[in-house]
Amino acid sequence: MSKHTIFSILLILGLGFSNAQKTEISISYGTPSLYGVAYDFVNVVFNQVDQNEEVKASAKGVLDAAVSFYSPNRKWQYGLGLMNEFFDDDNTSYSTDANFFTLLPNVNYLWRKPERKFQVYSGAGVGLTFMKLNYVEKNSNQKVNDNKTTVTLNVTPFGLKYGHDYGLFFDSSVGIRSFARLGFFYRF
Repeated sequence: MSKHTIFSILLILGLGFSNAQKTEISISYGTPSLYGVAYDFVNVVFNQVDQNEEVKASAKGVLDAAVSFYSPNRKWQYGLGLMNEFFDDDNTSYSTDANFFTLLPNVNYLWRKPERKFQVYSGAGVGLTFMKLNYVEKNSNQKVNDNKTTVTLNVTPFGLKYGHDYGLFFDSSVGIRSFARLGFFYRF
């Protein structure tokens, strides 16, 4: 990671700790992201064109860990998410694997009063995804390795959270996070 990325992460965390009333740590796992579904779709199309006998999904899902802070009125939640998504595909003529690691600053708005145990929220975020792609053609043993960094975004139109100091959450997203994810949070 570059010095600018590390500095930005530390700045976000520092601002959050200095202004936050509550801090929340969460971990979740979910279905593949929009990028994972697109990756699988492209694999299926190429396998049909190449007439490979085996067509299978390769996206494994998204593991997500986040730290976030609440505004003084506890209606806004802002923080930083770390996501990792893996892919692999092993066909008769080639094999591929990919790893997407994402840093996603995000903001959520809580629609209900903060003292309620059941919350409904929406949110959005813009971040960076570091992609590592490997491709090996089996006949010629030719290897291609590619590393890319791209700006990614995520929109969470609807999320549910149950609990006060700890609990469960479920949300749906469009973007780099899972289409549907389930997780656990701890608030202090």
